[in-house]
Amino acid sequence: MAPAPKEVVITGIDISFMGAVGLMVKWSLASIPAIMIVTFLCAVFWALGGGIIFAIGSALGYSFGAAGAG
Repeated sequence: MAPAPKEVVITGIDISFMGAVGLMVKWSLASIPAIMIVTFLCAVFWALGGGIIFAIGSALGYSFGAAGAG
């Protein structure tokens, strides 16, 4: 049987200003791929959603062209 987990309490963090700045820069650089992935997923979602709405509208006889164009 595994031993019971022990409670850990953090009372303070001793980090220099430049160390904190370096950590924030690393977080910023690490977030770039995540932002790109989220942007791609949003673009796919909106493209699919727009396509579905366009298909439903076309099936119901709505015209999405310019005004006066057939």
